[in-house]
Amino acid sequence: MTTIFVDTSALIALENKKDSFHQQAIEIRNQL
Repeated sequence: MTTIFVDTSALIALENKKDSFHQQAIEIRNQL
């Protein structure tokens, strides 16, 4: 069995307006 690590911090930052990285996550998403 292969172990897979998924970093979901960007998804949390996108959804949580109180997250300290929320605005940065929005800006980066808009650049993609």
